[in-house]
Amino acid sequence: MAAGKGSGGRQYGIVPGQPNASILLYRMEKTDPGIAMPEIGRVMVHQEAVTLIRDWIEELKGDCN
Repeated sequence: MAAGKGSGGRQYGIVPGQPNASILLYRMEKTDPGIAMPEIGRVMVHQEAVTLIRDWIEELKGDCN
C-alpha cells in the first residue's frame, strides 16, 4: 500500500462502499506528484474518471473490518 502522504491517512486501497476512505480515490483527486496517481504525466484531475471510480466504490459490497 502507499506510504506517507500518498495514503492520505487511509488504510486500504479500496474500501467497499466508502470512497472517501479509499487510497485509490484520494490519489486520483490530487495533482501533487508525491500523491497523484499516476505519479507523472498529468497536471489536472480527470473529474469524469473520479466520478466513475467514486460511484463504483460506493456500489461495492463487502467489509474490510
